[in-house]
Amino acid sequence: MVPLWARITGAVGRVFIAAGLLLLAFVAYQLWGTGIQTQRAQDKLAKQFVQATTTTIAPTDTSPSSTVPTITFHDGDVVGLISIPKVGLTKYVVFGVKYKDLAKGPGMFPGSPMPGGAGNLAIAGHRTTSGAPFGDIDKLKVGDKITVTTSTKSFTYSVTGSKVVQPIDVSVIASTDKSNAYITLITCYPKYSSSKRLVVTGVLDTAPDPTAATVIAQSASGAAKSTALDSGWMHDRRAIGPTLLYAVLLMLAWTLTWLWQRTPAWRTRRWYVIFPVAALPTLVLLYFFFENLSRLLPSNI
Repeated sequence: MVPLWARITGAVGRVFIAAGLLLLAFVAYQLWGTGIQTQRAQDKLAKQFVQATTTTIAPTDTSPSSTVPTITFHDGDVVGLISIPKVGLTKYVVFGVKYKDLAKGPGMFPGSPMPGGAGNLAIAGHRTTSGAPFGDIDKLKVGDKITVTTSTKSFTYSVTGSKVVQPIDVSVIASTDKSNAYITLITCYPKYSSSKRLVVTGVLDTAPDPTAATVIAQSASGAAKSTALDSGWMHDRRAIGPTLLYAVLLMLAWTLTWLWQRTPAWRTRRWYVIFPVAALPTLVLLYFFFENLSRLLPSNI
């Protein structure tokens, strides 16, 4: 008979092994699984980009009574294509900086002008997850080029510098100079951490585009300005319930699998027939558990 202490030690050891495997699986999901989702989203954005047009045609006169060209965005709508040859980046930019927005690609902060327009075009992007679009922007030097293409024009900005700021420093996304057109790229610093923010700035190579549309946001994304910069542990509190639910379902699935493998039926049938039946539901539950757990973690932009 196996002593009680040996049983307890064995049980604790199995728990630690399971926890370690679970952690490794979650890291793999963060680094590669989220990238697969982002690539699928980018493929859809590519199709939407072709159809993107302004809601109002630019006026033919400049009188005060003329209609100002506008463009309406909802969270996750495609804004344009950002290209940085120095770091091999070509990604579609979406409107908004919420969790779901940045999971699609780099996100333009609400309140920013359209590319080429006067003011600060502020864009946030992940550095380690969701394809890590801004993973290498720390390599940018003064003079390197950043091109942003809309459905009508392309605009090239030249890098003017970079700096590291605290997450609460939301001044970096403000349009303090409305006479010039400039760009601000924001991501986490250092890599694999969200303790600070790396900010890369640039200025438009030409004069601001006078025909640039005014952005109209049909959402509450404005509240996300500070959230994307300084979000704490509970990045999305709405994910608490789903995370706990999938955790319980996972434990239930593992328990049922453990009980099943102790039955005579498991021993008499071929394992490679039964194992996929037990493993498939677990993998599905694990995917949704990781997805909701990611929503709870600090925003690693």
